[in-house]
Amino acid sequence: MKKLIYSISTLATLTFFACGNQTKTVNNQDSLSLDSDSENATCYMAVNNTDTAYLKINQKGKNVTGDLSFNFEKKQKTQGQISGEFIGDTLFVDYNFKIDGNAYKNPQVFLKKDKKLLQGSGELEVYLGRTYFKKGIPINFDKGFVFQLSDCK
Repeated sequence: MKKLIYSISTLATLTFFACGNQTKTVNNQDSLSLDSDSENATCYMAVNNTDTAYLKINQKGKNVTGDLSFNFEKKQKTQGQISGEFIGDTLFVDYNFKIDGNAYKNPQVFLKKDKKLLQGSGELEVYLGRTYFKKGIPINFDKGFVFQLSDCK
């Protein structure tokens, strides 16, 4: 019974925050420097020592789709698609990619600051089979890749 009450409480909380974020997004939509009226590709590249990352986004309104790849010197390369949305100056996306034929879906978050996108990291949790950033735990934007505008390939 406690598990049922916890599940219902958690679902209600997620629904409440989702509705609140939607309103916030509409109010902050005009502050984005990316073209909100048409779908244009914007590309970014990040270099951290010998590791690189590439991000290509298409934005229509608050919604974003695109491609993301990470090329690590000491880890396996990943390449896949993203889809998500801007909430204020923060881009929340799901990153879909495959490694050795296995499909993965991980959340990614980026803070738009000074024409750059700063990759964030935070505490994750799994709920109903999906991975999320934990609510109420700050996301750190100081240790991830720093994506700079670049030419699209």
